[in-house]
Amino acid sequence: SAPQGPVLPELESRLSHASPNVRSVVVHALRFTLTEEARRAVPPSTLHKFLGALGDEDLKVRRGALLTLNCIAHSRPATLRDPISGGELLPLLYGETAKRPELVHQVDLGPFKHFVDDGLELRKAAFECMDTLLSKPVVRERLELSPFVARLAEGLADDADIKMRCHAMLVALSALPAGQPVLTGALDTLLEPLRKTLIAQLKDNAVPQQVERHDDLVRSAMRAVRALERLPEAETVPKLGELVRNTLKAGRLADKYAAVCAEEEAKPADGE
Repeated sequence: SAPQGPVLPELESRLSHASPNVRSVVVHALRFTLTEEARRAVPPSTLHKFLGALGDEDLKVRRGALLTLNCIAHSRPATLRDPISGGELLPLLYGETAKRPELVHQVDLGPFKHFVDDGLELRKAAFECMDTLLSKPVVRERLELSPFVARLAEGLADDADIKMRCHAMLVALSALPAGQPVLTGALDTLLEPLRKTLIAQLKDNAVPQQVERHDDLVRSAMRAVRALERLPEAETVPKLGELVRNTLKAGRLADKYAAVCAEEEAKPADGE
């Protein structure tokens, strides 16, 4: 095959191109270069310049950078240890999880008004990166978990797909000794968005797909609450006891929550 030494410097030099379309193509090309050439070392200087694309003014470039970051986290997570410890990476990543009102605009569809959120795909990609980082022990040990959990609290009030990913991350964190005290300390901020998801009801004219999706979302939130309920110090947080007692073990959700708890009990513990 042709020598590939010059590829990274060529791509690097175009990361600052005036055209956002060129920068977007470069970021995607970097993704394929770094993931396809898994054995090739990534110079720290290249990684540093690439991470700068997470702060690009263009949405397409930032989303491409997030997708590339996710691939790097999957295929060569150890290369991210220093950028995480150095404090340059996570503020950029967490910044992309925030909802931006200026990216939401209204579209008129005849008699209907529809809101389009141009930042949604960006936020989904950012939370997916967080999920990948959490799943890799080699980088997870470098994460400061309090700000990580603070971003999850925001995600619990976002789009349904993001909520479900955040529910899964709460469950994963609850199984980690380092995550348990952080979650317990953050329960007051985590419980209200979870409660709102649990008590939300569909309109009477909802189609079957909406009903199924809503059911998936509620069950996902229940699994998260069940994981929080089992935290070592959970009983010290009155709000959690109230949520379980008044919303989940009484009324219309009681049977569904009992079924979710039974499913969770039936799962083999890690290491079994």
